[in-house]
Amino acid sequence: MMMQKNIFYGSCLLLSVMGFTSCIDEDLSDCPPATKDAEILYKLEVAQDVALGFSDEVHSLHLGFWNTPSSLFREVVVPQESLPADMIFRVTIPVDNYSHIAVANGENSADGAYSPFPSNLSEALVSQPTSTADVISATGIPAYVGTLQMNMEKGFETDHYEVLLTAASSKYVLHVNRPATLKNMKCYIQGTKQSYAAWDKVWAYNEKVRTNASAYGTHGETTSDFEFYAFPTQVPVQRATPLEPGWWKLYFYSELGDKIVEHIFTIKEPVEPGRVFEATFNVTEQGGEAVDVDAGVEFDPDWEPGGDFDIEM
Repeated sequence: MMMQKNIFYGSCLLLSVMGFTSCIDEDLSDCPPATKDAEILYKLEVAQDVALGFSDEVHSLHLGFWNTPSSLFREVVVPQESLPADMIFRVTIPVDNYSHIAVANGENSADGAYSPFPSNLSEALVSQPTSTADVISATGIPAYVGTLQMNMEKGFETDHYEVLLTAASSKYVLHVNRPATLKNMKCYIQGTKQSYAAWDKVWAYNEKVRTNASAYGTHGETTSDFEFYAFPTQVPVQRATPLEPGWWKLYFYSELGDKIVEHIFTIKEPVEPGRVFEATFNVTEQGGEAVDVDAGVEFDPDWEPGGDFDIEM
């Protein structure tokens, strides 16, 4: 069951104030284009897992308007501190037909900024910060994305539009019990989606890409807990259709003296957008086990970098 939460009427002044020139003898060549005020209502759709801690907060918005598939007319980033208390905005734009993309919490660079939207509508991606060519970073808040076709040229039929923002992220809550001798634990995921083409609603997948979630770990003497957001491991092709088949993997790396120990858990249970995956794992100097999820286990007591990817210990 999905829930909808009204976030705000979106708006920002997208058209610069124009100097109005005279229109003489019905010569309209010097007249500014007709403009229209439009209200856009953004609704947040979150899965039932919001009760399990999936965030339904908007920290920022990235808005893009394309008046042709290859022409980005205007984009605006609204940071959290600029969102007004009443959350009511008004969009003033020239009368035209627009393809609109809205991304909430979609900061995709290491410094927390948005990458500019591309000129081509089909290339507008929701992505996670990139560490290296094969490693992307987990995030502390979930991304939401919505699209809207605004046909303003059809006789000014409406000045009210709605955008449904749906989760593009999943939440992972991982509990690890370990001996005190296994220190400085790191966490990676392999098998999540890599990015999301917002307008075409197409997920990209690269089996070599891994998500680094190590920055979201908290560590006790004999425990390590990782709580973060990342892309889903599987998505329905369409609503009410089965999930795509596939496995995904959790990698835990720990220091044991002067060695690095690797524990790998291979999991089949899919993690969908907007859902929370929570599981507990026991690891030792000799192996490991998944406590409350079906998983295969691999163990390397003397792992060395130089294979598929490197980690920072």
